[in-house]
Amino acid sequence: MFKNLFKQPEAISRQLNASMLEERQRYLTYRTKQGAAKTVLKEIAYYQLIIIKYLHLKEGKTLTTIEKIKSGANRWACHEILPFSRPNVSNITCKLRFIQHATLWLRFLGRIEIPMWCSFFTLP
Repeated sequence: MFKNLFKQPEAISRQLNASMLEERQRYLTYRTKQGAAKTVLKEIAYYQLIIIKYLHLKEGKTLTTIEKIKSGANRWACHEILPFSRPNVSNITCKLRFIQHATLWLRFLGRIEIPMWCSFFTLP
């Protein structure tokens, strides 16, 4: 999967050696079957590593919450050089992408507590 998404050996190695490999690949395969473009899949893979780091995720079934995801997005945006640093991509946009990718991925894994009123986070 990662050899199809990335060209640089260090990027491929980073992806293959990071934790939660099976969970990350399973979600990327799911999104591929949904018809996600390669650029979207690369962005998801990139964010998955950030999400793991800033939400302190490990293999297993530990649940997280929307509030923890928002907090992780804020910590990441304050301490890291943000990706896709183009003039038209703001800090807020990067935070929203973190929240979106984390929520959808963790929902797919069954590792997020989502209040009933948040039905817009449900995967199809």
